[in-house]
Amino acid sequence: MLTGVVRIGAYFRTTRAAEEARVQTLQALRAAGQEIAAETDERFFRFLTEHLTQTLGVDYALAGRLTGKDPQSIRTLAVSFRGESRDNIEYILEGTPCETIVTQGDCTYPRGIRQLFPRDRMLVDMRAECYMGVPLRDSAGRVLGLMALL
Repeated sequence: MLTGVVRIGAYFRTTRAAEEARVQTLQALRAAGQEIAAETDERFFRFLTEHLTQTLGVDYALAGRLTGKDPQSIRTLAVSFRGESRDNIEYILEGTPCETIVTQGDCTYPRGIRQLFPRDRMLVDMRAECYMGVPLRDSAGRVLGLMALL
């Protein structure tokens, strides 16, 4: 399945419409990632992240794979900023919302993400306000990586 980071802004208020938008976005991320996480190449994820930023109007989308290193880290397969591909990066998960995805599953932070994860320098650099992500799993349910929207 997919995991991801989303900045959706006004959608994430405490209204019914906002909750419906949140649920629909999570469902779209999950659906996009079914059956592809273990087999798909970087071109697909590049296309997917670009499409997600354009379609959902978010600033960033990323797809990443666990590296197997200690400390636990992610190597991105694709990063998109407002519909344009960016260079892939590798980062340590500790103290990030991505760590929550890997350890607990789907997560949504509708506001204040930088305050919730003050040690995550990448969130500051991205000027992230909101975050949404889902894990990428293999057919046995093991987490392979994540998809996130900011």
